[in-house]
Amino acid sequence: MESGPYSLVLKRERYSGEGIPGIIIARGMGTRWFWGLFMMSVARKTVVFVYGTLRQGASNHFRLEGATALGEAWVLGQLYRIDWYPGLLLDDDGIPVRGEIYAVEREMLRKLDDFEGREYERLKITVHLKDGGEVEAWLYEYRGEVEGRMDLV
Repeated sequence: MESGPYSLVLKRERYSGEGIPGIIIARGMGTRWFWGLFMMSVARKTVVFVYGTLRQGASNHFRLEGATALGEAWVLGQLYRIDWYPGLLLDDDGIPVRGEIYAVEREMLRKLDDFEGREYERLKITVHLKDGGEVEAWLYEYRGEVEGRMDLV
């Protein structure tokens, strides 16, 4: 592929991590070659924040089998006892609700949608990482009535 004074060659290699590494090799005018490394994101994966029965050690964590744990995180909100499980309402004036973030395949996200059902709405928000960073992640917010329900935190 020729483009102006540079010739580019793109080479992909197999990689089992979060991205696909590649090498860019470019030839300038004359015979000098340049190269660099880059990472291509894997579009099939997305990040999800879990705070209740999907957390590690909880009763429904098995539903995340095959997901990649990325660490601990938190969002501002209120956590309520819905039945034997919690429901989160996002609230900028709320308290930090701790949870975990995972990289999941889109198919797993669809299965989580089915599991959470109509009681919850999947939203994409900024999640605060334990180390101080931030990441955009999906989470499930409770959609039902919380009046008269017990706060869990």
